[in-house]
Amino acid sequence: MKKTFKMADIFLENIILITFGGTRDKKISRCRIRKISGGDRSFYQEEKIIDNKAYHRNLEENEIVAYIHESLAAGYKNAVIYTDGSDYYLRTMKKGALSIIRREPTKSNLSPGKHNIEKKYLIPEGESVGFLIELGIMDSKGQVFKKHYSKFRQINRFLELLDDDYDRFRDREIISVADLCCGKGYLTLAIHHFFTSIKGKKTEILGMDLKQDVIDKLNDITNKLMLDGIRFEYGDIKDAKLIKPDLVVALHACDTATDLALAKAVEAGTGLIMSVPCCQHELFKQIKNEDLSPILKYGIMKDKFTELSTNALRGLALEAQGYKVRMIEFTSLEHTMKNIMIKAVHDGALNKNSIEEFHSFSNNINVNCSAKWILDVNKNNEN
Repeated sequence: MKKTFKMADIFLENIILITFGGTRDKKISRCRIRKISGGDRSFYQEEKIIDNKAYHRNLEENEIVAYIHESLAAGYKNAVIYTDGSDYYLRTMKKGALSIIRREPTKSNLSPGKHNIEKKYLIPEGESVGFLIELGIMDSKGQVFKKHYSKFRQINRFLELLDDDYDRFRDREIISVADLCCGKGYLTLAIHHFFTSIKGKKTEILGMDLKQDVIDKLNDITNKLMLDGIRFEYGDIKDAKLIKPDLVVALHACDTATDLALAKAVEAGTGLIMSVPCCQHELFKQIKNEDLSPILKYGIMKDKFTELSTNALRGLALEAQGYKVRMIEFTSLEHTMKNIMIKAVHDGALNKNSIEEFHSFSNNINVNCSAKWILDVNKNNEN
């Protein structure tokens, strides 16, 4: 007996893509809907090509069934709903009844959910982790709360990037870490978990920030979970006393605080620096260059150019001080615009060419950048 499919049955499956065809409107060359799976929510995005121009709008999950019925009634002859397990062909019959025919799946490899399913995180979902429970990211059974899934992914992304350089720490008996401007301590505690619980290493980790209430809360968490080798202190990073740490982290230190953190790390002889800058406004009012006027006259483009220029100067300053520098996409732009990580590994070879390039670029765009604090750590480099 031929099975009859209903729309409600289809939407129990994972929808990947919906396409519409046979429209009477000749101006419309394409209409389709993609499912977008973000950290906190899932929704659908309509794309229509009308007179060769693309138009988009977002739809909530509870709007889709009605949208399909209305579209078929308004002039589309058919639609195809692609899921992980099937392709469903929809057509409106003469008396208005909806015909649904099921066929084998053709787009299951495009499933937006597959990457999350196959992804092997260093902190896997479903594993109960004390600090993530205390920070409200997961429940006691290890289930990550939807609204904090982007933070969960961000933490794992950071640990993946740290793990890439784990060989630097393999022979260390105790690993020394400083997290300058540690904020709510997500990464500080994650680093402790990475080295102690995942890698079985002893640590000496300092988290520093200017919010006393946050520092008190983080120390309460470390005491409650009886975490050894980690402490949080209230203080300004300019007063931080670092003694050759293996790793310095500066995540979202605002504007020139990033340069101060990087300079502190260089001064202390840090082996690995991982920094994600934030709020880079210092150069915005300074930059002047007639050749760049087509970019600089538009505020949003000037802002992006300012950010890129600031990070470029930081990279050159670190290279000058003997670091190999990489600029890495830290997180997806859908979650935050603060997504460039500066990752610097010390190899001991000072680079005078980078000093010259730093000054040449600064002069070319007429700026005095606080990244020079990194150069000033060892002024004799310029001689």
